[in-house]
Amino acid sequence: MRAAIVGSFAIVTITLMATHGVVGQEPVPYDARAGVRLMRAINTAENAGRRNDGYVAIERLLTHPMMGGVAQSVVLDGHDATYLGQSLRLVVSGDGQHYQAALVPPSECGVAVFTDERGLIFTGKVIGCP
Repeated sequence: MRAAIVGSFAIVTITLMATHGVVGQEPVPYDARAGVRLMRAINTAENAGRRNDGYVAIERLLTHPMMGGVAQSVVLDGHDATYLGQSLRLVVSGDGQHYQAALVPPSECGVAVFTDERGLIFTGKVIGCP
């Protein structure tokens, strides 16, 4: 449990560092409800496909029919993924038995959305943001 929390913190920290202060990029207006819709689609698609192959990475997940309503808004660029201008991370364990997903806006005080294989969806802001 402690390793999962530390791993989640590392993913969020790296994502925040990577998305904060990008020169020349205008922030995209963000509605946290869109992030929740994405996480619901990820949870549904991951759990539908788990019986066959275990959980899968984002590249493969985007082809799942349950991702139809949101897949067209996910942009893959090498190892980076974005959804409506927000940084998307989906990390799957080596054995395919666990995953964690995070959607983090470029704004320090934007709403981030998180989920994992339990299907619980969390939202949060950086401490000190209104």
